[in-house]
Amino acid sequence: MPTPASSSPPASSALDSSHAYRPDVDGLRALAVLAVIAFHASATTLPGGFVGVDIFFVISGFLITGLIVKGIEGGNFSFADFYTRRIKRIFPAYMLVAMVTLVVASFLLIPNDYIFYTTSLAASWAFLSNVFFSMLSWGYFGQRTEEFPLLHTWSLSVEEQFYFLFPLVMIGLYRYLRAYVVPALVVLTLVFVTISEMKTGEVKTYFLLQSRAHELLIGALTWFLTQRAPMRSTALANFWIAAGMALMIGSMFLFNQDTPFPGINSLYPCIGAALVIYAGRTPNSLTPVLRHRVLVGIGLLSYSLYLWHWPIFSFLRYRRIELSWDVALAAVALAFVLAALTWRFIEQPVRKQRSLRFRRAFVQLYVLPAALFMSVGLYSYVTEGAPLRFPSEMRDLIASYSFERDLGRNCSIRDEDYRRIDLAYLTERCAFGDMNRGRPEVLLMGDSHAHHFKPFVEHLSHHARLKAVFHVQGSCYPTDLQASMPGLMQAGATEQSTCQRRNADLLAIAGQFRYVVLAGFWSKIPPE
Repeated sequence: MPTPASSSPPASSALDSSHAYRPDVDGLRALAVLAVIAFHASATTLPGGFVGVDIFFVISGFLITGLIVKGIEGGNFSFADFYTRRIKRIFPAYMLVAMVTLVVASFLLIPNDYIFYTTSLAASWAFLSNVFFSMLSWGYFGQRTEEFPLLHTWSLSVEEQFYFLFPLVMIGLYRYLRAYVVPALVVLTLVFVTISEMKTGEVKTYFLLQSRAHELLIGALTWFLTQRAPMRSTALANFWIAAGMALMIGSMFLFNQDTPFPGINSLYPCIGAALVIYAGRTPNSLTPVLRHRVLVGIGLLSYSLYLWHWPIFSFLRYRRIELSWDVALAAVALAFVLAALTWRFIEQPVRKQRSLRFRRAFVQLYVLPAALFMSVGLYSYVTEGAPLRFPSEMRDLIASYSFERDLGRNCSIRDEDYRRIDLAYLTERCAFGDMNRGRPEVLLMGDSHAHHFKPFVEHLSHHARLKAVFHVQGSCYPTDLQASMPGLMQAGATEQSTCQRRNADLLAIAGQFRYVVLAGFWSKIPPE
């Protein structure tokens, strides 16, 4: 999430360790946000463009560390001042985006999808949207996530959680381990890299602070490196900045959605960004490119660009509007226009209000809007998606669509959730239809699209006085069985996937049902 750390002029500026303006860091921010936008527009265009967020984390850690250490070493660090900067920087623009997306979502989203949206809206204002999205089955690259208008706010939550903890860590280190601040940060970075790598196979890992903290800490270490060991040689600066650019751009083109991430692989773009920032203080051949006024201008808009681009893409996809080149270019152009207006009339004026102190900023820019959006989320959840937004005949039609809110993932699982499934398990946790019947006689199984058929199967089950059970797993086709790939296990190429084990469990008990319904997104079945 591209949030510059300083509130000092020039607005949205990038400051180095001596707090001199670093236009090259704004240029780096521009490259990062353009990579993210390109990836979100078309994953085939820039398959690893998602690493732009990791670059933002490094930049954020770098700039935030400079502000905190300057205050600590000067003896005037103030939590009130620190969080006033964050509030003024982050919330005014996001308040506008949240309000606009709420209005659009209220017109477009059917109740089940509206529940997901409003819950994520409330979670984002509680700095927990990353936790919310980590609880869902799909993961960052899942089939439905591209239709979640606020999916991108997971990175805002990661940063805010880091901002709550990191000042305390730095104050503690300076008080008790002043001579070992850098070694302590190195150890913390290694610890979090290890945690991230160990958990990379889990879908939730992508979103959580413990999997991303090392990226912000790399930025913090970069600040200390520029402060204590500045680069003097132009030749070395040329070498290291070229290496850094190669690591970042190489990651953008060589990584894709199947690359294990974050973990060890996140070090490539992060170290690349750190090298570019570190070498950028010394005259070199690439820094003038990053300082070009076009890139710097995009860098200044990067936060608003990040906020606006994803909801635009998301609503288009929700309406099944393909992001062809012309549509994508128009969407990006709209994002730039909205970002420029937001930066000019929202970000800049609020950040320049020096009279806006902590208490007033906290109440007006956070507490009041947070209360509003959280209330909307609660109302939506209690009313099952605020169905009164639609006329009665449309509500009847919408009721035929279902998408379970199975946050406990008992009947809607993801890869790391595998548990052995038997008839007793399904009967206890995943039953529907005529609940007065004893033994279930209908089994509904498939990928996430099986949810679409659940209301229909439930209607038939009630009419026939039958109890039914269901079990779904995103991107898991009901025909994906180990037996369909002869010799694979003997060759030792791979073990059974969670999907195959789950399908095997269901196949083993399928004979105990009178009816078995298989459902999937058949047009996307991978070739065997």
